[in-house]
Amino acid sequence: MAALIQKELLESQKVFKTFQLTGDVNLQHQFTSHKDNMIRYLQSLKEINVNEERKAYISDLEVAMYDYSDGFAFYKTLDESRLDHYETVGQYGVDIIEALRRMSNTAHDLSEEEVQMNVGKGLESILLARLSAMKYFTFHEEVDYQAYQEAFKSLDDHIENLSVVQRNLNYKSDFALAKEIQVFMERA
Repeated sequence: MAALIQKELLESQKVFKTFQLTGDVNLQHQFTSHKDNMIRYLQSLKEINVNEERKAYISDLEVAMYDYSDGFAFYKTLDESRLDHYETVGQYGVDIIEALRRMSNTAHDLSEEEVQMNVGKGLESILLARLSAMKYFTFHEEVDYQAYQEAFKSLDDHIENLSVVQRNLNYKSDFALAKEIQVFMERA
């Protein structure tokens, strides 16, 4: 019986690790199946053991198994919220790129080189920030997070440099959108 419990425990650990690496939601069902098997085996073990010390040990195993199960559920919830957050930030990234692109086209049409240069640098910064964020989400390396922060700080600087156009009707709505997204992303 102990071998069966150990087998289910090891299989559930493998499933958890695979879930961490792949994010495959179908693995939750496999994990639950292994957990249910362990519960059934532990119940059987409780029924056949009359020794109180062993029953206490089995109860400790049950508590540990439920804690592990709760940990998996918590990790899954965090993973889902991370993906939701990433999707939101990703959409805002697309929106700010489009706003900056329209500002760049307007600056080009109006031959405003300084505005065009700041918009171009802002676009470069947001693209680098998005790349660094994606690398951080994938590899969880501190250097990628630091690169994201530096690129985002650079974007802040370039958007601040563009504040001179906030009253210009040619840029007003796109600048307001870029500024609104920038503020949201600072809080995110």
